[in-house]
Amino acid sequence: MRAFRLLRVFKLAKAWQKFKDLLVTIGNTMVDIGNFSILLLLLIFTYTLLGLELFSFKVAFDEMHGKDLENGKAP
Repeated sequence: MRAFRLLRVFKLAKAWQKFKDLLVTIGNTMVDIGNFSILLLLLIFTYTLLGLELFSFKVAFDEMHGKDLENGKAP
């Protein structure tokens, strides 16, 4: 029953024009943020793959967590 109380916000939007305009603006902003988020995730994914391709096999670790930066192989 508490969920129905949230619907009162939309009832108020019918009565107040400025509140209705604010809700429409928030809705449009959410759509724009969604488009931006998809582009951002594609960019992050692309640079992740690029980083994996460029920097793979540059550092290796042995059992004692020693690093070999020059050869890319564990000693």
